[in-house]
Parts: sequence; C-alpha cells; structure tokens
Amino acid sequence: MNNYGAQNMVACLKKVLMKRPQKFMSKVDLQKWNYTSPLDQDFINENYNEFYKIIKNSGAEIVDLKLINENAELCDSIFTHDPSLVLKEGAIILNMGKKLRRKETEEHINFYNKEQIPIIGKIINNGSVEGGDCLWINNKTLLVGESDRTNKSGINQLSGILNKHNILLIPIKLPKYDNEKSCFHLMSLISMLDDDLAIGCMSLLPL
Repeated sequence: MNNYGAQNMVACLKKVLMKRPQKFMSKVDLQKWNYTSPLDQDFINENYNEFYKIIKNSGAEIVDLKLINENAELCDSIFTHDPSLVLKEGAIILNMGKKLRRKETEEHINFYNKEQIPIIGKIINNGSVEGGDCLWINNKTLLVGESDRTNKSGINQLSGILNKHNILLIPIKLPKYDNEKSCFHLMSLISMLDDDLAIGCMSLLPL
C-alpha cells in the first residue's frame, strides 16, 4: 500500500507541497484579506526563497503547487498545509473557515488528481476545518482545535472519516484571541519537537 501522508510531525520530511507567493500580494486589499499591515513584495519573495532553500537543503523533495489560473487572487495559497490533510491512504479535502480561501480546495483536488493520489474524504456543507488546527501527536491520534476557522460540524465530519482508518480525533476548544477576525490556530499554540516532546504557549492552552 502507498503511504501518501506522514501522520507525523517530527519524522524526517521526505516530500512536501509548496506554493510560491503571488506576484501581486503587496497590491491586494489589506482589509479584504484581513492583513494587519502593508506587504512588501520583495521581502515576501526573499523570505520564501530562503525558506525554500532551507527545505531543499534538508534533502526533502519539493513539489511546487501550480494554480489552475495564476491570476486568481488566492494570496493565502502559500499556506499549503491548510486546505487538505493527507493520510497514508490518501487525501482529505478540508473546507476553509476563511471564505476567501475556499477556492484553494479546487487547486488541491486538481493536484491530487494529477498525482493520482486518492481522495478519501471531504468536509462539506457548513462544516469547516483548516489544517492549521490539526496536530498529529502520533500516527493514530490527531488533535483538532475548534476555532474561528474550524467548527464543530467540520470536526464531527473529520472524526467520522478518520474513524474509518482507526485514527482517534481529540477536539480542543481554543480560546478567543485578539479579535474575532484573528487567525488563531492550534498550531499557533503547540509545536511537536519529538515523539514525546512538545513546546506550547501554556497561558493560552485550555488545560
């Protein structure tokens, strides 16, 4: 059986999907995209190129995500972790809580079809889940944060899909932070460092 996804956040990265910043990011409507400060295109590109170099030098194979329409205003598509979740058996298409990002799922579906990676589930209707709220603590346990971007309906749908693959989903209610438009994910609070070691923001974790 093919192992498409890692279900692990600390193992050696072998292959990763990345997306270059769009050339017009610095010219978009900041309020529309909920960006808190003006964007510097040169700085964005420099940061991405440096990050790309680090990943490449680690030995990982980088696959570049090409948009169906490169002129489509999908500024947040650089965050390729959010629109889908990949298990060993195939991909789960998520449903973005930020409505401006929902067309990104079409790009991921198109990519998986081209790569012949099976799609084993989708979050639909009013359910929303973003990958930034999904944290693997081992290959059979996924923590999912209930946030402004990930709701109960989406969590319940995802739990049903994961159950078919003997994976336990543990939901965590995240606190409100800053304002209702803030992007505050579970992965903003916790990062896995090893199989039994994590670093977290204890003051904001719901203990």
